[in-house]
Amino acid sequence: MFSMIIAIGISASILRAKATLDESRFKPEYFTRNRKMPFEKLLKFMFSMNKTSTQNALNKFFEKEGITMSQQALSKARNKFDHTPFLKLYNAIRDALEL
Repeated sequence: MFSMIIAIGISASILRAKATLDESRFKPEYFTRNRKMPFEKLLKFMFSMNKTSTQNALNKFFEKEGITMSQQALSKARNKFDHTPFLKLYNAIRDALEL
């Protein structure tokens, strides 16, 4: 249980860090405007996807906010950054839990 709390804390700090955004986006102008799915929210969505269709996952993710987003818009947003946030998160949690 304690390790889960540590992992959640590390995840939150990495996802919110401006350095994570700066290191992973392909162009400096990507994710600068406040849109339906900014960088941090996009990463949270990608971590929360279950075994459902992409559109169903988007609908469920945004149902409380009353927002809709297409699969095409999600795909465009995903193509604006590389995989480094996932590696950074994995490595940080792994290192923190190695005792």
